[in-house]
Amino acid sequence: MKYRIPILTATLFCFLCSAHAQTNIQGTVLNEKGQPLMDVNVLLLRATDSALVKGIVSGKTGAYTFNNITSGNYLLSFTFVGHKKTFSPLSIAAGNKDDITIGEIKLPEEIGELAKVTVSAKKPLFEQKTDRLVINVQNSITSTGSTALDVLERSPGVTVDRQNSILSMGGKEGVVVMINGKENHLPMTAVVQMLAGMNSANIDKIELITTPPANFNAEGNAGIINIVLINNNSFGTNGSFAATLGASKNKLATFALNFNHRQRKMNLYGDFSFLFNKLQQAFSSYRKFNLAGQTKETYAPGNRDVTVKNFSGRLGIDLQVSKKTVIGAMVAGYNNNWSMNAISQTSFLTDQQVDTLIYGSNDEVNRWKSISVNLNMQHTIRKGEQWSINADYLNYNDKNPDDYFYSYYDGSGNFVFDQQLLTRKITPISFWVGSSDYSKKINKNLDLQTGIKFTSSGFTNDILIARLLQHTWVTDESLSAKYDLKENISAAYISLTANPTKKVSMKFGLRYEYTTSNLGTPDVKNIIDRHYGKLFPSFFISGKIHDNSSINFSYSRRITRPSFNELAPFTIFFDPNSVTTGNPALQPSISDALMTSYSYKNYIFSLNYSYEAGAIVRFQPKIDPATNRQINAPENLKYLKTLALTVSVPLSLAPWWSMQTNLIGRLEQSNSSYKGASVTLNQKSFRFTSTQSIKLFKNLSMDISGFYQSSQLSGRAIIQPRASLDCGLQTKTEHGKGKLSVSVTDIFSSNIFKAYTDIPEQDLLARRMIKFDQRIFKLTYSRSFGNSKLENNRNRQDNSAEERKRVE
Repeated sequence: MKYRIPILTATLFCFLCSAHAQTNIQGTVLNEKGQPLMDVNVLLLRATDSALVKGIVSGKTGAYTFNNITSGNYLLSFTFVGHKKTFSPLSIAAGNKDDITIGEIKLPEEIGELAKVTVSAKKPLFEQKTDRLVINVQNSITSTGSTALDVLERSPGVTVDRQNSILSMGGKEGVVVMINGKENHLPMTAVVQMLAGMNSANIDKIELITTPPANFNAEGNAGIINIVLINNNSFGTNGSFAATLGASKNKLATFALNFNHRQRKMNLYGDFSFLFNKLQQAFSSYRKFNLAGQTKETYAPGNRDVTVKNFSGRLGIDLQVSKKTVIGAMVAGYNNNWSMNAISQTSFLTDQQVDTLIYGSNDEVNRWKSISVNLNMQHTIRKGEQWSINADYLNYNDKNPDDYFYSYYDGSGNFVFDQQLLTRKITPISFWVGSSDYSKKINKNLDLQTGIKFTSSGFTNDILIARLLQHTWVTDESLSAKYDLKENISAAYISLTANPTKKVSMKFGLRYEYTTSNLGTPDVKNIIDRHYGKLFPSFFISGKIHDNSSINFSYSRRITRPSFNELAPFTIFFDPNSVTTGNPALQPSISDALMTSYSYKNYIFSLNYSYEAGAIVRFQPKIDPATNRQINAPENLKYLKTLALTVSVPLSLAPWWSMQTNLIGRLEQSNSSYKGASVTLNQKSFRFTSTQSIKLFKNLSMDISGFYQSSQLSGRAIIQPRASLDCGLQTKTEHGKGKLSVSVTDIFSSNIFKAYTDIPEQDLLARRMIKFDQRIFKLTYSRSFGNSKLENNRNRQDNSAEERKRVE
């Protein structure tokens, strides 16, 4: 320990580590008859705590090699189906540079039933795979006591715009959010709120899927974020719980529980979480334009006090009714209560002289409730042939009352008048989803998947806006309305997976979707009446160059349909002359994406190109000089081009120190129109993410993680650079079943959202800033309970896996 602290201090977040000799380890795995065993999982573990250092799969001759291993005491673990797990101790002396040959390791055949398995190897925080990046949330100390949105905000390639409730991936909007493979139909505003209330203690991992295959809905040009909740597959009764307290300018309290009860042919599972978060937020907006030879400016700073209370839970059961058939049911729901009190001071200036001051206060409540029911059946027709059906009903309800009070003063500070207004929005949404999927292994080198799906949805957006005039509330008929939207999507797909050689695998997919969509009001019918069908092809190919490296290529076509809230107009006031609303003229966008990647051991290099026609971007500013009103509404760009290079580098700097670094560089070009003129913007950007995992003592670990995001495009807007650095300590208690951690997030308070739109030729300059979270210190205790005898887990297929985002 004497030499570790100076080393850590001097080399934190660096890629270079010297003074450590490196050794190559090689050997061969055989069965009892002396025949080579291919595809054996060979893990290099630290002898002190069995933590995973590196992993590899043996080649066709049974050979394996670990390169560049530093000195220390290790265990080699060998695992292969039908054979006993075998360990071999290994010690590398300090300064040793010679290769070490383990020789032949023979694995005995497994006889009898495996009664108990204890898995102690720790997964890395990030796992880069061919079509997705996996974030193992349970292995992050700095994520304890956090929310799903906090974890996403610190994930490689993901951008969270909390002000406008936007998630983007790889620089593009149009992200689909899924929970356990089931798409979330909520509007993105509600999705962001839901993720901000989802306790990370109930999350197993998050998958960032950049090239979804044909069995997924074609929705989502940017890809899919799949949040996988903890699903324990142990026999008996077991689970875990976690509680967190946090304090600074913010106040935080969370509790999460998940459980599983498995016996014979029945499995009962569920989870529950509660979050209370009290936040202090700062915001400001600025706009400038010329009118009749005069320079008009508006500056509106303010502060928000936000309180979030979130309850969520799910309960499910699986029953094995025969050797070939399993049926299941699950009920899930949540209640998210978001309330805010904001104060602001808006200054209107003419030629740099104040002519009007407005002091405002705003009380807003946003209550989202959800309940969903899933019924499913999975039947094995024969070995290698399976059929499943799913039926889902999902219901959402949002109540969003806002109250505004403004006091007007002239430029000299003299009172002029008061103004009160209110908005009331009630939004019930329902979905019925049915699907049937069939899969068959045609031969050892060819698999078939096919299926059909139907989604029927209904949406009502009832909006009332009124002003207090002479003690009477008067409805603003121009902004108040009741919008109804009905939409049906029918889909069919076929997918073939082929392995023509041992080193080459391919997947071909074709999906067809037909959509009918109708939006109207009781007075104005058929504001939108669309009927269209689209084909969505996809193609993947992967080839092994040798045991340690492979190259991959993929192509896919995707669609992003306008979300319900984006289509149906609504009105939210940022200040008296700045509003956010919807756009019924939005059209679906289509994207074509190409991706190629090269992997060497755990190093990944990928290059992505996409062209998105009619890209949908949210809340683009427009200024009306006659009224000095800024309107923020979603729009279709003419196109959005993106070229991205991703590099994923895992490093083992010492037996007690590992690091994962991801770097994403992007070239973006967008083309849109403003006041009838074409506007083309080009932007270079990069995002750097790094996580350090450090073993200080036997039961004490430390994580240090951070990111830096340079300026990036968002339609006509530029989001300015931001960064964050987090740190956490964790110790194990009660024979490893308990964990106690302390952490601090955003140490330097540098994660501030800033964006601007500056088009001098069109006389448009608008800026906005908001600080959503403050630095916060958290104390978390978590504990697992029950036994750890493992049983096979059911491979569930969920029906509404791609639906939920359409509520946006």
